[in-house]
Amino acid sequence: MDSASKRFTNVEDQAGQHRLNAIAKLSPALRDAYIQGLYGDLESRAPLSDEVKAIVAVAAILALGLSEAALAAQVEAALNRGLPLKKLELVVTQSVTYLGFHRIIDGMTAVQAVAAQRGLAGESRESLDSDRSAAARYRRGTEIYAELIDDGERMIREPFEAIAPDLAGTTFQIFGDVYAREGLSLRERQIATVATLAALDNGGRQLRLHIGTALNVGVTQEEIVEIMMLLQAHAGMPAAYNGMLAAREVFAEIGQHKRVYDET
Repeated sequence: MDSASKRFTNVEDQAGQHRLNAIAKLSPALRDAYIQGLYGDLESRAPLSDEVKAIVAVAAILALGLSEAALAAQVEAALNRGLPLKKLELVVTQSVTYLGFHRIIDGMTAVQAVAAQRGLAGESRESLDSDRSAAARYRRGTEIYAELIDDGERMIREPFEAIAPDLAGTTFQIFGDVYAREGLSLRERQIATVATLAALDNGGRQLRLHIGTALNVGVTQEEIVEIMMLLQAHAGMPAAYNGMLAAREVFAEIGQHKRVYDET
């Protein structure tokens, strides 16, 4: 067994092998391209840890809105890589701020189903602050956002104040609800966010913003490049190329993300 096939077997286990065997009956070339492309060409690259690769894959599949079976396969792979269920749940939950509630509820259903099959129990986590008032939720959101971007509250509030004064309020309230949960570092959260927005392939300004915030919280330029490399397998080459172009812009002028809502 070559190294790519061995890596595939270790990550996707018998369920993945069964799926590819079925595919190979019609297209053995697709099976071979999947194993050699993903687990040979891309997965063999060193800079990203197995946990980060799992976060990128799950975030991308969520963003694409694929079938529950496709998501369940990546959930299985993430657990096989050693990503703790708690972190997996938090990656899915935080994606609500970028993908909306409906897709994430479906995603969490898939996570729960896989966890139940494995006899794993998720943890119930309450907000860090028992005060559920709008003011307290807004405060939590702005405080966390300030760790990502200096003056982030003003950056979001001012451009929309004239036409949608409540937009920033609801944004930070929901953001605080989601990001206040412990168990996932801001660095890991931004890796998931960059993968999500790059996979969507329609978040130009937002993607540049979050590449910048990822750099602010310790994600390296090399890791950003490797995320885009890996997305070739999960979201397709156009998404990966557009993500790489966005990264190039931010790397060239690190302050670019602070002007994300400029009209120019």
